Formats: sequence, C-alpha cells, structure tokens
Amino acid sequence: MTRFDHIMIMVSIVIGLGVIKFLTDFGSFIEKAPEISTYPPHTVWTIVTFILLVQLWWAIWSYRLILDKKWTYLDYVIVLLAGTFLYMAGELALPTVKNDPIDLEEYFESVSFSYFLCISIYLILSLALRRRVRKISLLAGSNLFRFFALIIAIAAAGSAAVGLHEEVFHNAFALAGVLSITVFI
Repeated sequence: MTRFDHIMIMVSIVIGLGVIKFLTDFGSFIEKAPEISTYPPHTVWTIVTFILLVQLWWAIWSYRLILDKKWTYLDYVIVLLAGTFLYMAGELALPTVKNDPIDLEEYFESVSFSYFLCISIYLILSLALRRRVRKISLLAGSNLFRFFALIIAIAAAGSAAVGLHEEVFHNAFALAGVLSITVFI
C-alpha cells in the first residue's frame, strides 16, 4: 500500500460518513416533509455542501496521477483536515429530525456562523492542497473563484457573528455560493 492509498482510504472514510449523514437525513426529511418549514438559502447551502463532499473525493482521487509526488505527513494532515471540516459543515447543514416540527430558517440562523466557519477553513485547506500537491500558485486564475468563495464564506460567517439574519443576505450568499461552486468544480 502506498502513502497515497492510505491517504485516500482515510479521506474516503470521512467523506463517506458525510455522504451517509446526508442520505440518512434526507430520508428522514422525506418522512417528515409536512412538518418541515423550508428555507431556500438553507436548501442551496445544503446542496452546495453535498456537491463539495463529492468533489473533494474526486479531486483527491485525481492526485494519484501526479506520479512524482512525495506524500508527506503535512500533505496527509491537510487532506484529512479538509475532509473533516467539510464533514462538519455537512453535519451542520441538516438538523437531526425529531418529533417536533422543523423550521429550517430558524435552524440555519442558529448554525450559520459555525457552518460558514467550517466552509471557510475547508476552502483555505483546499487552496493549500492545490499549492502543495499540484504546485499551483495561489494567484493562478483557477484559484480566483476559490478566493471568491472564501470571501463569501467569511462574509457569511461574519454576518452571522454580528447577528445579520436578514433573508436578503442569506439569498445573496446562497446565489454567490452557487455561482462560485459552479466554477469551483
């Protein structure tokens, strides 16, 4: 087993747990649909998080093609932390379904700071990975949208930290998130 195989197995476990969480919660949401008050920005960010989980696994798998890469412990930690913070964002994206009705707007407001903080850290780690593994300059054009997504996530975390829970902010961040994820992938 190579170092890359070991890294891929560990990250696949973390990402797999995140995907299982989404699928399990989605099934519970279908069962409780009449008792759930939806909120479009929450739905958008939940979908974006799921797409990021799948995209991270795909991106790391593509690293196997970099034959001259000498995987170090720091590379391993960065990859594992990126998967971990994305997993945590996934955990925060959907509430645990209980017997009570669920208001997704209220839930989103209660977790938005932690959620966007996890997304921000993930994006920083993503940039670090591209720099370390692919040797892509942080100022490369392909990283501009990652920086744009990072600015959005930090602004969203900041607005949540100071209590700006206006729907217009949530909608703007959701639209910017969709635009950045479209290019990010």
